[in-house]
Amino acid sequence: MQNQIDPEVFAAEHRKYSIRVGKFTNMLGVLLAFLPGVVLTVAGYPPVWSVAITALVARIPQLMCWWFIEPISYYTTLGLDGTYMSFLSGNIFNMRVPCAVAAQEAAGVQQGTNEANAVSTIGIAVSVVMNVIILTLAVIFGNVLLANVSARGIQTINYMLPALFGALLASEIVKRPKLAFYIAPVFVSLSLLYKLGGLNFMKAFTWYRYIGGNYAVVLVTIVFSSMFFGKYLAEKGKIR
Repeated sequence: MQNQIDPEVFAAEHRKYSIRVGKFTNMLGVLLAFLPGVVLTVAGYPPVWSVAITALVARIPQLMCWWFIEPISYYTTLGLDGTYMSFLSGNIFNMRVPCAVAAQEAAGVQQGTNEANAVSTIGIAVSVVMNVIILTLAVIFGNVLLANVSARGIQTINYMLPALFGALLASEIVKRPKLAFYIAPVFVSLSLLYKLGGLNFMKAFTWYRYIGGNYAVVLVTIVFSSMFFGKYLAEKGKIR
């Protein structure tokens, strides 16, 4: 991609509009999430408020970690518009991020730039449309398809997502080997601690499970370690 977007034009004419529309659509999505409950209440089947409040009190603290870490870790890849679109449509980790990365790779733009934001937006928009089409077909013909797929075939499907992210990881390592050299020891060490139960002693604290437990701690540490090393190497001029 040879054409560059004027930063002043992007900030003045696009960013403010994007934020305004993004806030509106995401808040509308939040309100519509309560629509089934409202309809059931009007139909004479109100929720048991004691159960609903108990569920909220138990669930909200567990989600707070993701509210904090996901926008930070995904923003560089998704861009401004893509972030609003992705958090509204869902499937961020397993669909929107790979589509954004693939679109940026195809266009030859650098993540974090205004050009990458534009390309990412197109890639995510296409993924949302295709997602709706595929889900619609799956709802209509899903039972027929699954009935004709062998057990081994269904088991193979489970490896599609790990294979996809393995390919994305390999691509990033090839592009930024110096950054991977610094991050790999942190990633491997924390992964081993997680797998071998080295962090399980923290479960003795009641508050620990409310922040997401071992998985959340490992994810947050890896994300911020990557950001720290990336910033350090960029300041030293070793990566771009």
